[in-house]
Amino acid sequence: MIIAAFAGTGKTTLARLYPKRVIDFVSMPYKYYLSEDNEDLSHSEAEASKANFDHVIREDWPFNYVEAIKKVLHDDKVLLIPSAGNVLSLLKKENIPYYLCYPVKEAKEEYKRRFIDRGNTIDFLSAFIDGWDRFIFALENDTYGTHIIMKPHQYLSDMIIDIGEISVAIEKQEVPGSPESDSDELKRVKAELAAIKQRFGLDKQEKFLNDHANITLKEFAAMLHGRDCQPGMTTDELLLAKQKGFVVVYGDSDDRVEFEGAIRAEGHTNPLVKDQPAGVLVLSEDGELLDEGSDLYVEHIMKNSNVINVFYCSKNGFNWAFESDIPHETFITYDGGYDEEYADFDDGFARCIVFEVSSLKD
Repeated sequence: MIIAAFAGTGKTTLARLYPKRVIDFVSMPYKYYLSEDNEDLSHSEAEASKANFDHVIREDWPFNYVEAIKKVLHDDKVLLIPSAGNVLSLLKKENIPYYLCYPVKEAKEEYKRRFIDRGNTIDFLSAFIDGWDRFIFALENDTYGTHIIMKPHQYLSDMIIDIGEISVAIEKQEVPGSPESDSDELKRVKAELAAIKQRFGLDKQEKFLNDHANITLKEFAAMLHGRDCQPGMTTDELLLAKQKGFVVVYGDSDDRVEFEGAIRAEGHTNPLVKDQPAGVLVLSEDGELLDEGSDLYVEHIMKNSNVINVFYCSKNGFNWAFESDIPHETFITYDGGYDEEYADFDDGFARCIVFEVSSLKD
């Protein structure tokens, strides 16, 4: 079992808590040419050496690391590895499953504090904090791994209970020996796999996704209707949106528009003019938010293609409202949640939209 965890989530601590079951499979000896002095560093010294631009990267990285993972993968262990994109790509190519554990994007300041407290360098902070949005975006859009999203103050040890008592099952459920003699062993493996999923809450996640596998865009919009201000989608709903290719568009603060689901992006609106769009956002056919004034942006504006008009405090009484040529469904959020007293849509907080990424035009 592999858990690919973001920096600062507590891999080292979890391995220390459960030494018989958990391995912090450190990547530095595979990534860099290290001197003998570097190989015997204390924990604090090792942290201080991370993201050191003086290190020389090995020519066979990350292939050597993935090969090493494969050699220990079938042991009765949990392997904790970094969530490096090139490593994850190779695991996917090898059809090796992994759990992907990372924080919500709002946890940036908490993780900056963690990095400073554990002795990481300015170079490390520059890499991970300055590149925070890019890292989290990439992890959010990983469609292969099973996602475990952590709240700002959570650690891996908070999320995995009594893992030392679990005999870890191989995800592929490959049990050696003949089918006749292994029937009981196969049952045991399946039971242990179910126990692991239950501890992560993944059994409920799988049930939710299976129960809503055939959900329509209109039904998904109805699921979000009536919530308090921003939709506040759960992890399961976000994964469902990604699987179905749904994109939810809503407003946050007074100038920021969020795209969540199959597209994860953030747009900004212009100064407000009453009864006129506060901003005009345009998407490419691939779901990329186009830079205002670019040739492709202007081309889509001229064709009225993939254009989203954003209204703030000026459209039918809504704080936020969206209009678009993209085929979509609409849902309403309310200040304080839905109440019979505010059944009229015009009394809502925001009129949001949800569309399918496949509806975007070239």
